[in-house]
Amino acid sequence: MSIAIDHIGLPVRNIDETIEFYLRILDLSDFVKTVDHGLDFAQIQISATTALAIWPVEEEIKCHHVALAMDSQRLKEVVARVKAAGIKYGNAEDGFGEDGNLYGAKLNMKEPESEIGAQGDCVSLYFEDPNGHSIEVLTYET
Repeated sequence: MSIAIDHIGLPVRNIDETIEFYLRILDLSDFVKTVDHGLDFAQIQISATTALAIWPVEEEIKCHHVALAMDSQRLKEVVARVKAAGIKYGNAEDGFGEDGNLYGAKLNMKEPESEIGAQGDCVSLYFEDPNGHSIEVLTYET
């Protein structure tokens, strides 16, 4: 078997708020929430083979980066929902910030731009989730 990412773990401030954000912005109509009753933990299914595992923390959250590949039509829909929600967004055109990250002040409110992903050339857009995690949505259908 080849190696594939099964799930990505993200600490969050509030599980319910985070689930609502991903459902609304990514339009996860096939959403499945799994809760471990022994722990305060949930899982958001983002595809048939990949999930976001989330758990609440009270300490300061260090930003993580997640890049989600999708078809070009879905990318357009996500970008429209990001804009409609008033979420700051941007592309990599202006480069990285002093801390090496592409979020915060570097969210330049510019449209999706050419980028390089794991499978080669793509078009992508960055934004932050409610916890400050850097989310990149991209398509290889250029």
